[in-house]
Amino acid sequence: MNKFGYSLPYPQYFGGVSALTPDQYMKINGFPNEYWGWGGEDDDIATRVRLAGMKISRPPVSIGHYKMVKHKSDKGNEENPHRFDLLVRTQRTWTQDGMNSLSYALLARELRPLYTNLTADIGCDPRARPRAPQGGSASRFRQEMLRKSPRGDLPPLPPALPPARNASAAAAPGGNHSLAPPP
Repeated sequence: MNKFGYSLPYPQYFGGVSALTPDQYMKINGFPNEYWGWGGEDDDIATRVRLAGMKISRPPVSIGHYKMVKHKSDKGNEENPHRFDLLVRTQRTWTQDGMNSLSYALLARELRPLYTNLTADIGCDPRARPRAPQGGSASRFRQEMLRKSPRGDLPPLPPALPPARNASAAAAPGGNHSLAPPP
């Protein structure tokens, strides 16, 4: 990406745009659930790929490059102060922290022509300080989402569809790197 002069900031870099097949995603046990806030989850994924016996494959920079959209930090997605402690534990915890430990409540499912938008409640960061209950519009919105389903005739979701926890962690087809089985 242009932010790093179209070169890797470090060899195992896995941030930006990535692509995984459903089988590869399940083989790495999905995304970790312990990361809250910005940072670390992409490095955790790179470690999971290696531990699962796969390797990151990247197309030549002449094909696989992109310009990052300039943006400010997301409010409510502050830098994760625990990310380095979590990364040190990845090798021990990746088989217990992921799809097999995911907990969420589906709030809404909206079919669009090119995608399905899922809104899920993934809870709160267990390390965060408790906040006072909010009775404002966000609470009313949540109640409304729970009350009305966009299309009640839809079949139930398969259990392998996780909610994205962090925008930088979302997989996108056609990305600048993908996974390949070991030789």
